[in-house]
Amino acid sequence: MIHIDQLHKRFDDVVAVDDVSLAARDGEVTGLLGPNGAGKTTTLRMLYGLLQPTRGRAVVDGLDSADDADRVRARLGVLTDSPGLYPRLTPREHLAYSAALAGVPRRQIDAAVAEAADAAGLDGALLDRPTAAPATRTCLLATGSACGSTSTATTRRRWNSRSITVA
Repeated sequence: MIHIDQLHKRFDDVVAVDDVSLAARDGEVTGLLGPNGAGKTTTLRMLYGLLQPTRGRAVVDGLDSADDADRVRARLGVLTDSPGLYPRLTPREHLAYSAALAGVPRRQIDAAVAEAADAAGLDGALLDRPTAAPATRTCLLATGSACGSTSTATTRRRWNSRSITVA
């Protein structure tokens, strides 16, 4: 079960997420819909423990995402409506972000990125060049048997088997 209670994120003078609350029961798929800049991705990043909320809480199966991010990520699957490539990120940053979402421990992310880049034949020049894909607009998240476990396990298998899919 996912509980988000009055989640709020501020970046200096910009309020990115303003007191979002929701509940998503196990086995259900919940969509976060809205225009670009509405705070969907920022909300998911806080739920996943990649960003700390300014205030409020995100809890997955009784685990606080701010305090136990690795265990929270192991319970969630996230699917975006686009490949999830952000123009401002380099391939190296995308690989690190994907590794974090897949539950690779933070201390192992640099090594996982280097291994994935080597397997794909990416060198330093390509790894540090910005991408040009559109930003994510809509995100779905799921827990339990609906797709969370399968999605997370599939992502981990991809990292563990050292295969990379490029769309």
